[in-house]
Amino acid sequence: MPLIHPLIDTSSVVSCWELPDPQWVDRWDRIIVDPRIKDSLLNFALLGLLTLRGTSEISIPMHRMVLLEGPPGTGKTTLARGFAQQAATILFEQTESRSIFVEIDCFSLSGDLLGSTPKTVAKLLEHTLPDLAEEAEFVFVLFDEVETIATDRRSLALDVNPIDVHRGTNAFLTGMDFVAAQLDNVMTVMTSNYPENLDAAVLSRIDLTVELGLPGEDAVRSILLDTIREMASIIKWDGDETAIDQLVGPALGLDGRQIRKAMIEAAASDRDVAMGHQLLAWDSIVSSLERRSRPLREAAR
Repeated sequence: MPLIHPLIDTSSVVSCWELPDPQWVDRWDRIIVDPRIKDSLLNFALLGLLTLRGTSEISIPMHRMVLLEGPPGTGKTTLARGFAQQAATILFEQTESRSIFVEIDCFSLSGDLLGSTPKTVAKLLEHTLPDLAEEAEFVFVLFDEVETIATDRRSLALDVNPIDVHRGTNAFLTGMDFVAAQLDNVMTVMTSNYPENLDAAVLSRIDLTVELGLPGEDAVRSILLDTIREMASIIKWDGDETAIDQLVGPALGLDGRQIRKAMIEAAASDRDVAMGHQLLAWDSIVSSLERRSRPLREAAR
């Protein structure tokens, strides 16, 4: 559960956790992406929070900002949380200092607080974060769906979109510059489904961009295997991993979330399976995957 932190209003769009947390290990271990992506994220965190900490912002203009971009369902938010968990674990091993993870729901921030968004963003970045940064040696901040508060100002017409959107982007830029200059123990991670909608000034401040696309054959197989192992008690499976190969084809074109949901859908389609009285047949899994992938295949024709 999130921390009830005195610096965080529990009714707001901000949640706070202390890391590392054993319950967060799966967020890193079971998110299936190219291992090189995980390595680059961890290397960047160690570089920014340990090795290059305290360096000149003029000589090394590091904002300590990461952007995870890609279509919905590709694991951006889970990877962001897992990244913070794993980096916090390594940092704890190196320094014996714990980290704080702050998650900001940008969609709720822009939707619920329209009119006060710029002031709220400024308060978060220039007041709340500095206070948290004084309490913890390391702070990880997640802006989920950041394009909702850092919209490309060139694409907005003032007679259609509220001036508050422009002011919100300005406030975000000003706040991120403040964090970069004053808080060298803060690592910012942003996710975006639509990076083309991000303001160019925001993009220019990002140090590391990671693109997460749909999983290829190897990743699909790993996602299927991980899910089947977790559901092994209700699936008719003898542990032969080669049997999973027949599921890979129907699953190609789906994102990781849809693949896992197809497994749930297959199990939920039979009352006896749902009650644990009967094992889920392999054919039911294939059918569920095909139902989810069929619209994608037809659209691609």
